[in-house]
Amino acid sequence: ENSARQNTGSLPVETIYEHGPAWQAGMRIDDEISEIGQSRQPIQSLNQVREVIMREAKIGQPLRVVGTRPNGERYETHIVVKTATEKARMYQDIFFDTRAHQKLGQTTQK
Repeated sequence: ENSARQNTGSLPVETIYEHGPAWQAGMRIDDEISEIGQSRQPIQSLNQVREVIMREAKIGQPLRVVGTRPNGERYETHIVVKTATEKARMYQDIFFDTRAHQKLGQTTQK
């Protein structure tokens, strides 16, 4: 977690799986995420995001996300939560194979 970005009321999308759930919901690298889940509270930390995901994310169900594009356009979308657990591979509507998709962002830009 980048402490320079902490307490700004948003967090940048620094990595994303191409064609993954967030990508399919319209999120992209360099978007700023300002709200997640049903709370209308501004995001203050990555830990807060993790807590909301643990509390509200249900596999196969949409999770609300509010973000802003680098050009300032604000949007609301819903990410359909999926699992990478190998046991779920046979259920394509809830399984996402992280090994079969490219992770874009910091990890690929050296």
